[in-house]
Amino acid sequence: MVNLKEILGKFPLFSSLDRKAIEEFSQLAVLQQVKKDEIIYRENDPADNFYLVISGRIKTYTKSSLKEGRALEYLYRGTCFGIISLLTDEPHSVTAQAVNDSVLVAVEKDKFDKFLKKYPSLALELSKILSRRVKKREDKGKNIFESSIIGVYSLKSKIGKTTYSLSLAQALNIEAKRKTIVVEVKKNFKNFYFPQKGKPLNIQKFKEANLVKFLDNSLGFDYLKLNYQFDTQGERRLIPVFLTFLTQSY
Repeated sequence: MVNLKEILGKFPLFSSLDRKAIEEFSQLAVLQQVKKDEIIYRENDPADNFYLVISGRIKTYTKSSLKEGRALEYLYRGTCFGIISLLTDEPHSVTAQAVNDSVLVAVEKDKFDKFLKKYPSLALELSKILSRRVKKREDKGKNIFESSIIGVYSLKSKIGKTTYSLSLAQALNIEAKRKTIVVEVKKNFKNFYFPQKGKPLNIQKFKEANLVKFLDNSLGFDYLKLNYQFDTQGERRLIPVFLTFLTQSY
């Protein structure tokens, strides 16, 4: 079972709230699973919910930007959206669509408004986000790049999966000038391709601030050994969430 209070408490947006307030917010929230390419809301739709990305990626665009083949923003884990319409009481100015299968937190507009009145510190944080979003959209010269996650796997061992992954990463880094990371996922700290490079990161003990301690960049790109210990559904679910987090930097 998802402990929504613990998840929300780790996001900077809620740093001004105490545990009681976060608990109250989590009781108002509903988890929504959206499929790849699913529309969350369309441009000119009335504001209905406050949204927060738990995992996956969301893109926003307008009819005009869609004709030009570009998105306005890509939204990742910990990013809230729909707030411009909520705070201004205006229809949505963009369309929000899932780039891949995603999990969102949604809070109904009326409930969210009451919560903001009770906890104005959150309203202040959202106002800061609103000002940054508006400035970003008005910055015509800003380029927005989408991250890509490429999975390499096989039912057979010792057929060159890791070698291929490392070669691909090197090509992306040199030829495409893309910041790249290779994440090698193993169980119970066994059979890593480079046992001497870096220290394995245990997925259950991951903290954002400590990630750099586990990265090895001696190959010209970042390499990370990611370990999970228990073959449980709950722990395996942490892996895509972690990979989504990495797309904020790669």
